[in-house]
Amino acid sequence: MAGKHRARQEQRVSEIVPGLFTAASIRHDDNDRFGGKTTWRIAPAYLIPNLGTKLKASYGTGFKAPSLTQLFVSFPAFNFFANPDLQPEESEGYDFGFEQPLMGERLRFGATYFHNDIKNLINANATFTSLENVGQATTQGVETFISVAVTDRFKVRGDYTYTDAVDDTTGLELLRRPKHKASVTASWLPTDRLSFSATALYVGSQVDGNRSFSIQRLEADPYFVVNLAANYDAGKGVMLFVRIDNVFDERYENPTGFQRPGFGVFGGASFTWGPTSPQRSEANDKTQLTRAEKETTK
Repeated sequence: MAGKHRARQEQRVSEIVPGLFTAASIRHDDNDRFGGKTTWRIAPAYLIPNLGTKLKASYGTGFKAPSLTQLFVSFPAFNFFANPDLQPEESEGYDFGFEQPLMGERLRFGATYFHNDIKNLINANATFTSLENVGQATTQGVETFISVAVTDRFKVRGDYTYTDAVDDTTGLELLRRPKHKASVTASWLPTDRLSFSATALYVGSQVDGNRSFSIQRLEADPYFVVNLAANYDAGKGVMLFVRIDNVFDERYENPTGFQRPGFGVFGGASFTWGPTSPQRSEANDKTQLTRAEKETTK
């Protein structure tokens, strides 16, 4: 049996001297199957006077127990089986970077380098028939962004991530970790209640398992998708939404062997008890727009 999983976390943010801040956190996980594990993270940041430049860094450890689905749920119809012998992931990593505002903060850009050493990484096996632990893996790369507030109601943001992910035991690339990933998002709020957004997402080629079993590994093709979304806050907790996924009906597989949905139009309403605000509309919009990006990590 997997048993229960309990966690407790404490965090403190302090200003050591003017302009120098630090955030420190500690977390303890107690799992009936895997025992207890304490992890921590410290993240200092410094604001350079007059320039507005933010220098930031972090260092910490991590722990992630396998889920019940990963341990015990199989899908025989898809030739995919659970692995009850999976062990928890443990990691140690750091990052450092900067953010720079310009033009009265209407323009902002930044970059961050990251490096993670992971023990027992949970990853699909070469034939994608089950999950396995990778004894030792390293992921490292660079994240960059630039955002522009064209007006108070129209904003554009671009993101790019380069990732190098390697199984340190074999020296091979980890499955389904694209080296290149980029997105551009534009958001427009013509009124406090109405918002429109568009996201263009590019995911580069990546190594994946081969379901035909002719070879164990293959290179999956890159893909490019565009999604649109609109939200209207009708008041009294009622939010109306419409979204168009995969506007250009891009045909792609993620993971290999699983065709992703083509062009689709969706609409509906959500109901929320309690006070509403214009910011909720924008937050809901962002949730819709990140859907395609999340698909790439499944």
